[in-house]
Amino acid sequence: VVDPYSLDVSHTTLLIPSLPLKVIHYLVPYGNDELFLVELCNPISSQLAFRVSRLDEEAGKWVEATDLGDCVLFINQRHLRNVCCSAKAS
Repeated sequence: VVDPYSLDVSHTTLLIPSLPLKVIHYLVPYGNDELFLVELCNPISSQLAFRVSRLDEEAGKWVEATDLGDCVLFINQRHLRNVCCSAKAS
């Protein structure tokens, strides 16, 4: 409860129960020199979120990918077979 004049909070109630966050990691190679890390967040709920990162070997860390270029990732949870390929027409 928030007092509209003073903005003091006297009582807090969580309106939406928070689910435990579960993350599954998949490593997906691309060609001979690229590696992607795909993080699947909350696979136990009805809403899924994916985060894709590229391995920056020089920096020694994962960098979130904002653009995959012509790469297409196929993630298969059931059989744990993941593939990355080019979508470029030859």
